[in-house]
Amino acid sequence: MNAPIARRVKRAPRRGFTLLEMCIVLLLIALLAATAMPALSSAFNERALRDDSHGFSLLVKTAMIRSNEEQRPYILSLNGKDLVLAPGAAAGDESATTPPPSSAPDDASGTEQTLANALKFPDATKEHTWDALPAVSWTFEPNGLCPLPRVRFERGASYIELGFNALTGDVEDEADYLP
Repeated sequence: MNAPIARRVKRAPRRGFTLLEMCIVLLLIALLAATAMPALSSAFNERALRDDSHGFSLLVKTAMIRSNEEQRPYILSLNGKDLVLAPGAAAGDESATTPPPSSAPDDASGTEQTLANALKFPDATKEHTWDALPAVSWTFEPNGLCPLPRVRFERGASYIELGFNALTGDVEDEADYLP
């Protein structure tokens, strides 16, 4: 007798991925994302610090220029997290009043900034100590002098410190720690 011939069943070609293959790919993507997060977080912190420090130095320069051009003092006020640049009373103008720190004049386009980071000032009593003040203001006189303190913008462990020239308002020196 003849032995039966074994027939091979032809399988259709496999389409798609197995569950195991998809889990491995998702695991690799998660590992890559977890590895990149610290670098991205550091970059976001640095960008936010640079934005605030640049905006602050721009407001200082604007105050110096406007006070000189208009021959009237300008006041840069910090109230909580808001920086406002507003004109002060002109010399000999008894009727003019200095606007409150939380308001800006109608024509003051681009003279407000909300800080995303903590703005701190050196503590005069302790060396290498910085304090956050709830409200402070600087008056920029038409003669061009405004002694600005060294300021520090902090976000977590990162910071940027700025020192200004009292005559020009330019940033004289900058120090940073951006881990």
